[in-house]
Amino acid sequence: MTDVEESVEERMLSAADKSIRLVKEYSHQEKNRKESLRDFLSALGSMSSLPPQTGNFQSSSTGIVHQCVAAFAVLILSAAAGQPIGFSAVLLPQLYAENSTMNVDIELGSWIASVHSAASPVGSLVAGPLMECWGRKRTLQTCLPFLLLGWIMLASAPHLALVLIGRIVCGFGVGILAATSQVYLGEISDPKLRGMLIGAPFISYSIGILIVYLLGNIQWRWVAASGVILPLISMILFLRTPESPDWLVRHSKLSQADTAVKWLRGDDTYAKKEFHHILMANNIERNSDSSKDSFFTTIKQKHNLKPIIIINIFNLCQILSGTYFVIFYAVDIIKEVIGQSLDSLLAAIYTAVIRLVFTIVGCFLLFYMNRRSLCILSGIGSTAAAITLSIYLYVKMGTETSTFDFWIKGVCLLVYIAFNTLGFLMLPSLMVGELLPAKVRGMCGGYIFMIFNILLFAFTKAYPVMRKYAQIHGIFFIFGISSFLGTVFVYLFLPETRNKSLRQIERYFLNKNILWITRKKYEVNLTNL
Repeated sequence: MTDVEESVEERMLSAADKSIRLVKEYSHQEKNRKESLRDFLSALGSMSSLPPQTGNFQSSSTGIVHQCVAAFAVLILSAAAGQPIGFSAVLLPQLYAENSTMNVDIELGSWIASVHSAASPVGSLVAGPLMECWGRKRTLQTCLPFLLLGWIMLASAPHLALVLIGRIVCGFGVGILAATSQVYLGEISDPKLRGMLIGAPFISYSIGILIVYLLGNIQWRWVAASGVILPLISMILFLRTPESPDWLVRHSKLSQADTAVKWLRGDDTYAKKEFHHILMANNIERNSDSSKDSFFTTIKQKHNLKPIIIINIFNLCQILSGTYFVIFYAVDIIKEVIGQSLDSLLAAIYTAVIRLVFTIVGCFLLFYMNRRSLCILSGIGSTAAAITLSIYLYVKMGTETSTFDFWIKGVCLLVYIAFNTLGFLMLPSLMVGELLPAKVRGMCGGYIFMIFNILLFAFTKAYPVMRKYAQIHGIFFIFGISSFLGTVFVYLFLPETRNKSLRQIERYFLNKNILWITRKKYEVNLTNL
């Protein structure tokens, strides 16, 4: 055994001994449990005893099934969160109708559509501290009563004030979910599965939106009443899922963390290695000079600030690329682009189906394809489709829509939605789950989604003004240029994270390079972990 190996072994044994002492102090009522934990921690003295991994997975087949079960509870909740996102596209046309019992104009309609996004930042702001204090799982459960209450208020609203309040309450619940789901899935997932599992909530969002669109011909109160079903199902499923092992270790709940890791990895050998890595990272963090720094001092450190800046800039590009405009104003946009010859609600359903299909495709591509490549492909396709549609709408402005025009505009719109969904829709949340360091992941995840939702509210509220002055061809030109800028940004700055552990990704940001394309020692650092 070399001196380096002996040094590593001594450090590992020291960390294990320290963990054992923490377990002893934690509770006298779990003596037998702690003794078994002590035995396997001692066995971690030599990592050479671990068998080689097969297929790059760090979990057994049982563990993979367990991770999918835990993810399924989050997916049902995400589908529940997708329903209020798409609800305005069904609600507004019915409120604008002449026989509506509530008088709504375009200005008030924009408030109904956007107020959901105004409330989401508050939920995201609260989610950060909740994740750190209560844990990831409990924070996810916290959003359930808000979704239930919001839908009940909408279904029973006698006047517009309660409609707005119901939208606000639902938006607050969705804000809590947004960052928490990505952080939770990122921390429980096998590195090989992480991209697919973190991307999977967007399948659920798309399903939730599609469900609402499919119910669009039903009176909007009944659509709102149906919104309570998925939160109730999710509430039951969460009774069987574990808390994040990373959070449990950071809060010295080592016995519970041991149980959670074993359940999620499905095999003692894999669990030992994973638990050891979590313990080592936590001990290094606690023993560092910055361990007692305040939160704001911590995020100002370069290795923490770099991923935060990357995520926020790309979030802005994603919003301006039109991802959520087409969701919130689906019916109105389709009417302007295609014309009155097509049932707008039916067309909105088609766009939701396209979004769902390509979200599923994107999740599977995340399993086989690099993050950067997928996002660049998404950006190039979105740019080409949006610019082409913009030019065609400008050239044909003021003329009658022929059958040929109908198909050209329809295909361009669907291609734009497909490519935009493929990478741009999923990547920002994937970044939150993968790029943020463990020490600030919970708090920063909430703050990042808060900033995102503030920007989303502002631009969603401004959409009627943009439509009036830029017109529909100008709006799609903005979508195209923003997609292009987002693609360039990803090429220059976004690191590749596929099949890398969260600890390896953290290590990358310790390097001095800012641009991904200028990295030189990145691969060396990863392989040394």
